[in-house]
Amino acid sequence: MAIFLLLIGAACSDNSLEGDKTIMSNVKTEDLNSIKNMRIYFGHQSVGYNIVAGIEDLIKDKIIPEINLVRLEDSAEFPEYYFAHSSIGKNGYPNVKCDDFSDKINFMNSNNIGYALLKFCYVDIRRETNVDEMFEYYSKTMDSLISKYPQIKFILVTVPLTERGPWFKRFIKGIMGENEYQDIANKKRCEFNDMLISRYKDNPVFDLAKIESTRPDGTRTEYEIDGKTYYYLFDGYTMDGGHLNEAGRKKVAYELILTLAKLES
Repeated sequence: MAIFLLLIGAACSDNSLEGDKTIMSNVKTEDLNSIKNMRIYFGHQSVGYNIVAGIEDLIKDKIIPEINLVRLEDSAEFPEYYFAHSSIGKNGYPNVKCDDFSDKINFMNSNNIGYALLKFCYVDIRRETNVDEMFEYYSKTMDSLISKYPQIKFILVTVPLTERGPWFKRFIKGIMGENEYQDIANKKRCEFNDMLISRYKDNPVFDLAKIESTRPDGTRTEYEIDGKTYYYLFDGYTMDGGHLNEAGRKKVAYELILTLAKLES
């Protein structure tokens, strides 16, 4: 019973979001004004819509300046400055997303785009994914775009994570000498992210996975497989183990706007 109560207590403390109350207090709204004079395109899927909702929350709460959020599918004309976004490809098919992102950049180039981001979803990397093959296709796509459009600053985005599976599943798998499904999947996501950060160390990187796996107190969620550390989505930032809740989407959205504003400053 004592052990059970300790586990419950640990779970409750892990969900604490007290530290996030000060997350946006270190930067003044006027320090983010450069975001209003940028032309941005963000290609994504479902977690991306969470992030866009977070940007809308921050604008409504007057935490960031007003910006022109434009949904690409709904717009025939663009304002002078904008944050355009759209879904790309299909979840579970990362190569298709790469191809669609390239098509969108070809289209957006006529609108004097200045910054571009391609974000995969966590479902694009699963337990059975060949990460090396996926990264090869991704890097060829990005290298081609970077070379073709030197006037566009491409911001590389790490793959989002999921929560760990339930403890009892991990326990049973451990008895069997195996790793639980989500632990394997997050391991592969972390491996892809390590490749991305290493390959594009001279380019701006938005480390979404790091933000998702950092608790409000600054500590990281982590676990080990074969003596190596990997990370997972902090459960205080999600509503279903993968998508972002209000706290999570605001945290990620703020960090994204801050990253973009610094690039333009």
